[in-house]
Amino acid sequence: MPHSIIYLLLCASLCASAAETRPASSDDAYQQKLDEVKKKAPAGFTVLVEKPFVVAGNDEPGQVRQFASGTVRWSVQKLKAAYFEKDPAEIITVWLFKDKASYERYTRELFDDRPDTPFGYYSEKHSALIMNISTGGGTLVHEIVHPYMHANFPACPAWFNEGMGSLYEQSSERQGGIVGLTNWRLAGLQKAIRDGKVPDFKKLTGTSDGEFYNEDRACA
Repeated sequence: MPHSIIYLLLCASLCASAAETRPASSDDAYQQKLDEVKKKAPAGFTVLVEKPFVVAGNDEPGQVRQFASGTVRWSVQKLKAAYFEKDPAEIITVWLFKDKASYERYTRELFDDRPDTPFGYYSEKHSALIMNISTGGGTLVHEIVHPYMHANFPACPAWFNEGMGSLYEQSSERQGGIVGLTNWRLAGLQKAIRDGKVPDFKKLTGTSDGEFYNEDRACA
């Protein structure tokens, strides 16, 4: 077995050893969260429960429900079957903004935030996945990985966490399981390799979270 694979398996084992068992959220907790999000959401938003999340979106109600029962439910089921035993400890809200304009407007109005990505991101501070869903569901699947990694592998380093998210940013189903597909990151990675800008495996896996996120993230 290659040394890199052995290292990844050891890392996963160490990360998992720090995870704690937490009780699942109750129906009352979901109802309370649902009520909170309905009060917070501007007029015209559809808000619904798709466990272990609450989903809120300003697209047509049927479209919001489709993302909830399709992308969110499918990715949660497949990722849990492959990797994760526990749901996130708290109920996270998935905000699906229908276009660039509403994404930029509501991240500012609801969270006093200015995103540094046009696609979407996970905000631990606001217990939210915040998406410009017009860019597609790939980023949503990527970001769903992060709260699951936090719940199950809390000691996991950033390079592993982001690598898992990126792996399933474009994904499909094969023999009942989730598989990662080639996505838009490949071109940037290939260019970085040609330009000699990709760190070796030892350096990459030795980065702190701060070092990892402060580098060029085109291939992260």
